[in-house]
Amino acid sequence: MEFPFSVLSVGLELLTIIFCILLFFRGRLRVNGVRSFFILVLLFFVTTGSYFLLRPLFGGGDSFKTLYSIYCLAVIILFLSWLFRESIFVTIFMVFAARNYLDGTNMISDLVSVIWHSASFSGSQTATVFLCRLTVYILLVPVLYHFFKVCIHPAIASTKSMNIWNYLWIIPVSFFFLYRLGFNPYYTAIETGNKNSMLLFPLVWYPGMFFCQLCIFRLLSETSQNIVLREKLHTAELLTEMEKKQYSLLQDNIEGTRKARHDLRHHLLAMRGYAERRDYEGCLRYIEEFLKQTDSYALKQYCDNHAVNSIISYYENTAVSSGVAVSIEIQLPSLLTVPEVDFCTILGNLLSNAVDACLQQTEGERFIRMKLGMAGRSMVTLSVVNSYSGEIREENGVFLSSHHAGEGIGTMSVRHIADQYHGIARFRYEDGVFETSVLLNPEPSGAAADRETTIISHQ
Repeated sequence: MEFPFSVLSVGLELLTIIFCILLFFRGRLRVNGVRSFFILVLLFFVTTGSYFLLRPLFGGGDSFKTLYSIYCLAVIILFLSWLFRESIFVTIFMVFAARNYLDGTNMISDLVSVIWHSASFSGSQTATVFLCRLTVYILLVPVLYHFFKVCIHPAIASTKSMNIWNYLWIIPVSFFFLYRLGFNPYYTAIETGNKNSMLLFPLVWYPGMFFCQLCIFRLLSETSQNIVLREKLHTAELLTEMEKKQYSLLQDNIEGTRKARHDLRHHLLAMRGYAERRDYEGCLRYIEEFLKQTDSYALKQYCDNHAVNSIISYYENTAVSSGVAVSIEIQLPSLLTVPEVDFCTILGNLLSNAVDACLQQTEGERFIRMKLGMAGRSMVTLSVVNSYSGEIREENGVFLSSHHAGEGIGTMSVRHIADQYHGIARFRYEDGVFETSVLLNPEPSGAAADRETTIISHQ
């Protein structure tokens, strides 16, 4: 009776690992849902069937269990690397981390079996022990998934392009071999008479493993947050500089208006002279020249939000002065539903990347098309389309910086802030056109319905 329950136990473990990883990476599938389902079913039967075929041949000792675990995890990693658009190092980390947590869960279930059913630590899979393990899984696996979703997923999403992931996978792999080759043989060899000395071990190993992983991901999250804060500080400094330029331009505008009013009598006398001589063409030329001088003092107004207006004005002037065609369409309220610094960080990064791409473009028409608007009462949408030439450096859905190794800090900040406000950030490129779409979905505010928006298009 032991063998069938051993197969069921192995199947339960593999099903749990596959299920947790699927929920964790479900948004990064390479193939459609139906094909993914059949691939995962195939993976489950390949790994479970291998145990069914190999265990009678090699026995059920610790050496076989260790080798079989390594074989299964390697197969799972290969399948998942092909199925999901994810870094191989992140996949290795997640698979081994899930395996380690299940090892701890198995120890907890063994401990419960000893206490309530007087079972041994020998690992024999009777019906009672299997039902006990199934019960513990039902109770603890949701906790595991919640831990993955709340603590691990945000850290991975914001730091997976960092070079540290090339080495971070070593930690769960080390835990795996430490348990398999160090603690587990001694732990499972405890005889019934002296097993009480090890009853505390699962209660120490399981929380200790969680705490170690938690510390790692807290450090990663803080690193990511520091990067985003640095970007926000850069945006704040840029806004301050733009405010100074806008103030200087406003002062020039005021001075120009004062001078124009002072010279208005002279202009009228000059135009009267043209009219008296019936030189209407000369009069029109004079008026056109006068209007050009007046327009040079005008401040461009894209929307009622001053910070957004400053960001757009800065990058539009940079692009236009370099011969880039710029098209802007804005539908935004004066009071945004997200903090101005966060919104301007996204806007500044997108426009900065677009301007840089156009300035580095060596062939074809150079252009930037931008649309900002509201969707519903609180959601904010941004779309920036720009031309480019050359090769886009992308790895597993992550756009690499052209200035340093790893993901560009700008795109990392955009993804992080979009995720912070329950939104999305999508990047597409084809035939020399790069398109970025961002949706920010903050909590709805009752005041948002009362905001008046202005639609200003600038071409």
